[in-house]
Amino acid sequence: MNDFFKNISNAFSERAKSPFYSTIIFSWLLWNWRIIFVVLFTSKFNLQGQNLTDFIVSNYYNYCNCYLGPLLTSGIFLFALPQLDLLILKYTEELKGKRRDIRIEKGRKHKVDGNTYYDLKLDYENLKSEVITFEKDVKKEQSISQEKSNVIEKLRSELSDKARLVDLKENDFRTLNDKYNEVLNRNKTVVFQGRWQLEFRGPNDNTSTIENFEILSNQYIVIRNNEREHKFDIKYFYYDLDSKRVSFLKYLVNRKTPDKDCSNDLSIVNNDLWEGYENNSISVTYRRIKTN
Repeated sequence: MNDFFKNISNAFSERAKSPFYSTIIFSWLLWNWRIIFVVLFTSKFNLQGQNLTDFIVSNYYNYCNCYLGPLLTSGIFLFALPQLDLLILKYTEELKGKRRDIRIEKGRKHKVDGNTYYDLKLDYENLKSEVITFEKDVKKEQSISQEKSNVIEKLRSELSDKARLVDLKENDFRTLNDKYNEVLNRNKTVVFQGRWQLEFRGPNDNTSTIENFEILSNQYIVIRNNEREHKFDIKYFYYDLDSKRVSFLKYLVNRKTPDKDCSNDLSIVNNDLWEGYENNSISVTYRRIKTN
């Protein structure tokens, strides 16, 4: 019994795989899909009191849909379409052949003889060798350039270190020089000791102002109405007879702001008369007051 059903199944499978039977079935389904739809979804239709077979026969069964249409569609699929496909294949193959013939013809026109071929090949090999040599030279130059760049970077680093060292040395030198000048000029302040009269006039003043003072060590003591006021300290005193220059800073004792300090740059007229400017704008004249 199993062999019987198996034989039937095999026969049905072979016919279903056949192009003829499968085309007939597909064409019939294409024309009569409504019948299949009614069979599968009977509940969706009003059979009008008829059974399913009578409803299908009365509404969907006709000679054209069930026989003539599927046969014509199968004939188109089985005979007309393969012929059309054959014509298309023939046309495309002819185009391929024409392209091939054109390429062959072009190749014949540009064909070179043996000597020319070998000359071209030799030129190609020479050019290839030159390119390889050039690439090697480029890599060598890049390597040399990289080495030089490393050396330059090393020298730049060393130069930066030396520049920092020079700055430190210059700072040390300025410190030592200031100390040297302080020691060197310390004894020169003796020429500024004693009583003096200062006459000064600002750039917008019409008359001069007179101030009497006395230098004791490095103290600038103003004398006014027999009263003495320690007003300034003398700093950075510089005295040079060769250039006939005197400079010093009058450092305000009770200072609140540094702009009250007075920088003097003077010319030595003689030992008792110095003239110049204070803070580059005030005209000043220092006269020594001689006492018996």
